[in-house]
Amino acid sequence: MRLERQKEQELAQRKGFASRTIVQTIWLLISGAIGYFVLRWLFDAGTLEYNLFYNTLGIPRAVPEEVIFAGLILLIVIIMQFFLILGYAFASPAGRERPGTPSPYSSSYDPMQDDYRH
Repeated sequence: MRLERQKEQELAQRKGFASRTIVQTIWLLISGAIGYFVLRWLFDAGTLEYNLFYNTLGIPRAVPEEVIFAGLILLIVIIMQFFLILGYAFASPAGRERPGTPSPYSSSYDPMQDDYRH
């Protein structure tokens, strides 16, 4: 019986994680596509060149250009994921929750709390 109550509490805490995971996965795919097309456009327009990365960062010429391109896409994806997390912190009620004043009592319900006071 205690295990069932504890399992119900854990399920209540995890409620809503699936939708956040789906949104983050979709955002990951969208940001990867945006990064690819933006970088392809910058390289085709001549704004960025691979020689800039080879000379400035000291990357050896043995590293293929595709690896540099994939690294730049990964960098753009990381930056866009940061903005997703920042947006969640500002827009979501859970992200805007104030910590409140400290007290000896927990704000989350513990189903086994009353069992130990007998």
